[in-house]
Amino acid sequence: MPKKKGNLKAALQGHFAQQEQKARERAAQEAARRKALSVAKSGGSRPKGFKRKPQSHQASDDADSPISASLTEGSEVITTGLARRKRLPQPFARDDTILIVGEANFSFTLSLLLPPRSHPPSQILATAYDSEQECFSKYPDARENVEKIRRLAGRDDIVLFGVDAGQLDKYKQVTGASKKSQVSRNLDDSYGEASSSKAADSAQRRWSKVWFGFPHVGAGHKDETRNVLANQLLILRFLISVAPYLTAGPLPGYAPGGSSGSRKQTGSDDEDDLEDEKEDDASDYEDNLLTSTNDADQSILDETQARISALQPFVPPSRQGSVLVTLRNASPYTLWDVANLAKRLPQMLPVIASTAPALPKGVKKPTLKDLTASGLSTLSATNLHSRAASQNGGKASSKSVRRYRSYHLWRSFEFDPTEWRGYQHRRTIGWVKGVSSSANEDLLRSRSHHKEQEGNVRASKAGGGECRTWEFGLG
Repeated sequence: MPKKKGNLKAALQGHFAQQEQKARERAAQEAARRKALSVAKSGGSRPKGFKRKPQSHQASDDADSPISASLTEGSEVITTGLARRKRLPQPFARDDTILIVGEANFSFTLSLLLPPRSHPPSQILATAYDSEQECFSKYPDARENVEKIRRLAGRDDIVLFGVDAGQLDKYKQVTGASKKSQVSRNLDDSYGEASSSKAADSAQRRWSKVWFGFPHVGAGHKDETRNVLANQLLILRFLISVAPYLTAGPLPGYAPGGSSGSRKQTGSDDEDDLEDEKEDDASDYEDNLLTSTNDADQSILDETQARISALQPFVPPSRQGSVLVTLRNASPYTLWDVANLAKRLPQMLPVIASTAPALPKGVKKPTLKDLTASGLSTLSATNLHSRAASQNGGKASSKSVRRYRSYHLWRSFEFDPTEWRGYQHRRTIGWVKGVSSSANEDLLRSRSHHKEQEGNVRASKAGGGECRTWEFGLG
């Protein structure tokens, strides 16, 4: 006699739960084994006065080698991988709501979801300029990455195609509400200070981190000047478009003017503790690569962790949001002058908009009026004393000074693609057989001609310029 459907469903759920429990137990056993092995190698304890800081002098030459360190004859050799990670800031906190624009093959988004970062899928929206068909055609690995992202998130709308980073107000998945309500909310100084009216904004979406990795128009302008202007306009349009949708509140501790305790006050982990936690997670993941851990078990763990975090609601943190732009810190990208584009946006916009190549049909170049509409100042950030009178009909008030804001550079730091599990850089033009690299070779070209030295060359600085991230916030 056949089993009832209810019994079969219960049996399958029970089987799945058992598989997950077994995977957790195996992972715990493996972690305990690695910890015991690490303690044994280090002599059972850390030497007195041991500090987790990168060494200088001779150690600096080896700071980027992936080999693990050990303690020999009383000398202290810090783990080179951890020393490198300790110097590189982590751009995302666990509670960040992250909007990714300009994705290519979606490998960066996938890296965010997988260990060691394991960011909650409910807090992420990944977008691409290309349509879904164009994306899958240009990047052969994009389809598999998108399918995995959607499976981990348990929803399809974590990925969105056909999104122009310069017209974010057109996409409800980004804004969560009408443009008018979003912009007016952005101009409300009480946002982030008072939480009594949160219910009225439940449908609106705010992003504490907006990531634009390796932006490029891909228009194929042969003239270098036109190419630079086209990409500068792309970044300016993005900065104007995204401003109304950033979270507002206290500055994070690492931002100029931010208090060291602001992260704790907003419910976030302390930055140093977060760094240490992510370093340990990353170290554990690298150790896993050296063991015989079953791929199927790892896949179950990845999906289980993502499935649990996917149940979390979309909750933006109550701190000031920021935009992060990552580029090669080498010519011709240095000609784009990203830092000045953001800090001197009102001065740069009219000049660049009037000389840059035309945008696609139906797309208008932004003007100073668009700055005001997005809550941005039309004056230089250095002219704060005159902003109130100019933008409030000659009636100066401290409140109007706060309403119209400017971008400020919070920090810039190296971006090392090897720290992002599974990330594979792709160019805007797509995959070209015989030209494009299978992983990150165009970012990781080694300066060394000797195999024994290749491991000591920092990947992101090889090939004539490091990769660098600039982080800007409003103030």
